[in-house]
Amino acid sequence: MRDAQSACDQVRAFAGDSITAEDVSTVLGLIGREPVLEVAAAVADEDAAAAFDLVGRFIEAGYDLRLVCRELSRVIRDLLVLAVDPSRADDPEIAVDTERDRLLQLSKQFSREDLLRAFDLINRAEFEIRTASQPRYHLEMALLRWMHLQKLIPLTDLLEGRGAEDGVGTAWWRGNPGRLPSSVIIAETSGTEANAPHEDRISYTASCAGSK
Repeated sequence: MRDAQSACDQVRAFAGDSITAEDVSTVLGLIGREPVLEVAAAVADEDAAAAFDLVGRFIEAGYDLRLVCRELSRVIRDLLVLAVDPSRADDPEIAVDTERDRLLQLSKQFSREDLLRAFDLINRAEFEIRTASQPRYHLEMALLRWMHLQKLIPLTDLLEGRGAEDGVGTAWWRGNPGRLPSSVIIAETSGTEANAPHEDRISYTASCAGSK
């Protein structure tokens, strides 16, 4: 109780009589929701420079990057919930009034599969940061990997010849699935790639197809 009173006094001394959630976050070192949403937006726009800048701002503000990862995981989960059921936008656990439209828009910019993989990526980054000598690097690389998830196409689409040109001119394999290079099939059925995590095998398959 004494600690809570001390925290209240610190916030009041900082903000005066008009106290906002941002004031509380600043004084107590909590991660605000807004900058984390900016990170998700930067990833959706594939703006690596903006994402790296935001990580730098977190460090300058003295935030624990593990807490940033936890808040990112929460945002990713909320986006996935909205991707599955947009009506949940009215749930105050998902979004407050000022965030609702933004979250709904962001949820449409990611596939469900990308969000599932992103959740794993960010959780893995949080674990790695615990013992890392350079925590910043791990978060930055995790955000870059998240961006690149959007460049992958589902394996079922690849096999059915529904690939398309990506933004940098790399052609995914198109046409008759029977004409797929044997290396693509092998990547899914044998060798070390077959023992790799599911997302890594999909990435390997897509890159093999794109190189032909």
